[in-house]
Amino acid sequence: LAVGLVTYGTDLNGEVIDAGYDLVDNKITLKTKTLKIKKGKSAKIKASANGAKLKFKKVKGNKKIKVAKSGKVTAKAKKGTYKIKVKITAAKTANYKAASKTVTLTIKVK
Repeated sequence: LAVGLVTYGTDLNGEVIDAGYDLVDNKITLKTKTLKIKKGKSAKIKASANGAKLKFKKVKGNKKIKVAKSGKVTAKAKKGTYKIKVKITAAKTANYKAASKTVTLTIKVK
């Protein structure tokens, strides 16, 4: 486990505050860059971030391709290849800071 050093500080009254461990930056790893989906069906984006809960949000792309917060991608677009941008956000954990990353995915609709 990667944890930082213990830090201390003072509040407005001058009392010492033990801030606990410094949190380490989290890294989001995308395991899927291309999804093959039949029209009207779904597939899941595969990603991880040191055990942190992930949320997904489409930020750019075809309006007939939907991305749920869980990472489930549903394609109602015509047959073809599409590019979408998705923002992945990792929640803060006991040892890691919250993190976010925007990725480009290729969606192949069959």
